[in-house]
Amino acid sequence: MYNEKSSVPVLATQLWVESQQAADALNEILTTLAESDPQLCYDFTTAAPNIILSGAGELHLQKTLIHLRTVCPFAIQTSAPYALYRETVSAKSYAEPVGMVRSANKANQFFAYAEPLSDALVEAIEQGALGDLTEPECAAYLQAQHGWNLAEAQNIWRWGPKQNPTNCLVDGTNGEVEIPDEVRKDCLLAFEDICQAGALAEEPLRGVKVVITNALLASTARQRGGSQIIPAIRRLIMGLQLISCPRLVEAVYTLDINTQASNAAAIRDILARRQAIDVHFDQDENLRFYLPVAASLGLADELAAVLTPTCQADLTFTHWQTINYSPFEPSVSTQYIREIRSRKGLTESLYHIANYLDKP
Repeated sequence: MYNEKSSVPVLATQLWVESQQAADALNEILTTLAESDPQLCYDFTTAAPNIILSGAGELHLQKTLIHLRTVCPFAIQTSAPYALYRETVSAKSYAEPVGMVRSANKANQFFAYAEPLSDALVEAIEQGALGDLTEPECAAYLQAQHGWNLAEAQNIWRWGPKQNPTNCLVDGTNGEVEIPDEVRKDCLLAFEDICQAGALAEEPLRGVKVVITNALLASTARQRGGSQIIPAIRRLIMGLQLISCPRLVEAVYTLDINTQASNAAAIRDILARRQAIDVHFDQDENLRFYLPVAASLGLADELAAVLTPTCQADLTFTHWQTINYSPFEPSVSTQYIREIRSRKGLTESLYHIANYLDKP
C-alpha cells in the first residue's frame, strides 16, 4: 500500500486541451473535483487553454488524470510531473544602508531592505498562529514570541500572498514619512504580485520580510500614480531579493515504511540513490526517511518491486527545506532554477541586479 498526503500542492503537471471550449468544460469539471478533493488545485495560465494541475504527489495526479480522461469527451495532453518550489532570502540585504529604486518618471524614490523571517515564525504562521489575531495582538505576539521590535510589529502593512501569507511588508519609516493611502495601496498590489512570483524563477516567496525605510514622493498625485509606483515597488522587492542571499526552497516528504526486516537493505539502497535522509537508521522494520518531493518521482514503481502486498508506505509532506547553494554559482540550485525558468518560458539566466535597483 502506497499513500500520499499533503496540506499544500507540492507536485504539478501541465494540461493542454484542443480548444478554449474544451478548456472551459475542463474548468467546470475541475471545480467540482477540487470541492471533493482538498489536496487538488488547478490554475489557468495566461496562455489558456494551458492548465496547471497540482496535488499531493505523483500517484495523486495520476489518479486524477485517469478520472479526467474518463469523464472528458476530449483529449487531454500532459507534461511530465514536476516539483513545486518556494523562494526565500537567507541574509539581510547587503546594500549600504538600503536598496533604492526610482519610478520611471524619476519623481519617486523608495529605500528599503529585505531580510529572512525566522524559521520558527514561518512555521508558526503556516500552522495558523496569526489567523485570528487583531493587529495589536499580532504585534504583541511578534514581540513576545519572536523578538520583534514593537514599532516594526505595529507597522506591518501586509502579509502575503493571500493564500499562504508567510511574507510581510513593513513601514519602517518611523512615522517620519507621510505615505498617502493611494501610494500604500499600490505598494501592496506590487508586494502581493511578487509574493506569488519571485525573482529567481517566479515561484512564490516564503519567509521574506521587506522593510521600507524611506520614500521621496512626487508632490502631485498624477506623478505618483499606480503606473509609476507599482512597477517601481516590483523592481525594488525583486532587487532586494537578489541582494539578500536568495535561495530556492524545496518541499520535503516524510516517508514511513512498515516492512519486514528482510526488505530493509533493498529499501535503503533505493532511497539512498534518491538522496533521502535515513531517520530511523537503527531500525529494520519501521523505516523513516526525509525525501525531497522532486526525488519522489517514480518511487512507487521502484518500491513495488521490493515491498510485499502487506507492507505500508506513506508519503506525507511535512516541511520546506532551504537549498543552501547560491543561484549565482553552478550548483543543484542553479540547475533547478534553469529548469523552472525554461518550463515557464523565461530567459535562462537571471537578470542582473541593475535591472531592478538604481542603488546599489
